[in-house]
Amino acid sequence: MDRPILPRWPGCLALALVLGTSGCALGPRLGTSKPAADRVFAADYQAPPARAGNLPGGPPNEQFTLLMERLTAAEDDRKAMQARLFHLDQQLREKDQAIVQASGEVQEATKQIKHTREEIKRWKSDMETLRGKLRHVERENKETLEAIIKTLEKFLDSESTGQP
Repeated sequence: MDRPILPRWPGCLALALVLGTSGCALGPRLGTSKPAADRVFAADYQAPPARAGNLPGGPPNEQFTLLMERLTAAEDDRKAMQARLFHLDQQLREKDQAIVQASGEVQEATKQIKHTREEIKRWKSDMETLRGKLRHVERENKETLEAIIKTLEKFLDSESTGQP
């Protein structure tokens, strides 16, 4: 075979032209039942505005070109949305991980606060016990000093009067 093999797209283009000129529809027929999701999408879909030279109902090759442009634009939009979705998913995972980490830190801080409160209660109790002991020792010291003072006064009184 000396003849080069032609790419497939010219054959597809010829087939589309033949089918288009013969009145054969390439898309789904009207009146067929569609799933609810397709009906919602179809209701929300707004076709891009027609440009001069690419008007619907024009020659089949122009219609084919218009459809190929729309397909390319839709594919580009899909890729952009997929990249955005990946980016948002990654951000969500990072935020979830940060929340888990922060939650662990909050739990650890709560444990430390509880431990600190228990330690403060223990210190207060120890301080009250020590204050009680200190008051008791001060009372004993006061009583001892009063006894020493009375003894010294008696001793001084007995010396001044000359009695042993």
